[in-house]
Amino acid sequence: MNRVAKAAAGREAPKPPHINLLERVILSEIQAAGTEPQPCDAPPTSHKTRLRIINTSAFAGFNVAFDALHMLITAADATSVVPIKAGNLRINAGQRYDIIPCYDAPLPANFSRASLHRPSQAQAPTYSYLRASFHQDEFFEDSHHPTAVAVLAYQGAKVPARIPAPGKAAEWNPQPTVSNRPRLDLFPNSSYYNPLNIVPLDGSPVPKATRRVVLNIYQVIDPNGVTRLAFQNRTTLLSASDPLIIDSYRANRDYPASVMVEEVRLGEVIQVVINNYDTGEHPMHLHGHHFYLTGAGLPDDGPFSDHSSTPLLTDVALLRDTATINANSSIVFNYVANRPGVWFMHCHIEWHLMSGLGMVWSVGKGTAEAQKCCSSPSVLL
Repeated sequence: MNRVAKAAAGREAPKPPHINLLERVILSEIQAAGTEPQPCDAPPTSHKTRLRIINTSAFAGFNVAFDALHMLITAADATSVVPIKAGNLRINAGQRYDIIPCYDAPLPANFSRASLHRPSQAQAPTYSYLRASFHQDEFFEDSHHPTAVAVLAYQGAKVPARIPAPGKAAEWNPQPTVSNRPRLDLFPNSSYYNPLNIVPLDGSPVPKATRRVVLNIYQVIDPNGVTRLAFQNRTTLLSASDPLIIDSYRANRDYPASVMVEEVRLGEVIQVVINNYDTGEHPMHLHGHHFYLTGAGLPDDGPFSDHSSTPLLTDVALLRDTATINANSSIVFNYVANRPGVWFMHCHIEWHLMSGLGMVWSVGKGTAEAQKCCSSPSVLL
């Protein structure tokens, strides 16, 4: 990341060096509860194992799937959702999902579908391999699309030391290529899921927006000739000489000119439209709030339009804090500004953030609530 910050004047800031993080297969064992998975349509109380998958990477998104099992998605970014079955999970930097491994009933008495093993009724314990592969276009030069592997072992299962190859195409979806980019958070196979179709468990309705804020993502050239990523055609990084934003917030002073700050009233419902004019995708993360994801374009759909053939969700939408904006596309979300303070919103790809792709929401500046919430030491929340 320092290579971006220290790029020489007149030179384009390079991307991070390509590092094959999964050059060697990583194998971890996950001990499951019970002796075998349950059918996907079984009562919720019959399932014994839940996995929380967190993408802590600074750059790469991943395609995650069991060799043969399906998964029930039960939560996204800590929001409980109505369980939805999926065969693959696309998880971008900063996102979190809770899943329950399951299978489509009926389960054959003697089967070995891909690497889910249950040779006979007398050997009920099972295990299945869980694999993760890169989905970022930047890794297309990996001809073998390296995979990290974990084994989900049910009680009593005897797991062989040798890791098998992935299952058949119907059971393991390969890495999407540049020419076959997936839609937002979904995969082109028979059991994909669409985040716009995931319903929060509490069925909370989408709050009606009181105003709209449009943000545009561009690549820009700074005065030193370094390529940056930025909102609204300007870089948003603070220089060392600027006061901390929270100091300006508490003192009710103007914010530094070198950072992009959007001021909102406490309690406002903001509809945020983010248009991505960049050729890469961006997982956008909002601090301090969850938002209702009401719209998301496909790759190369271009900027958002109120006249789009795909209308925004207006009744119920997934409440989360990190959503992917596809290349040359857009997302739309509503959030309730009910927490006073200064809240960072940024791309969760680290070198994009270091290149300037971040901004601040200032909520309730100058109010009594603001003074109460921000008496802590000077930190950017």
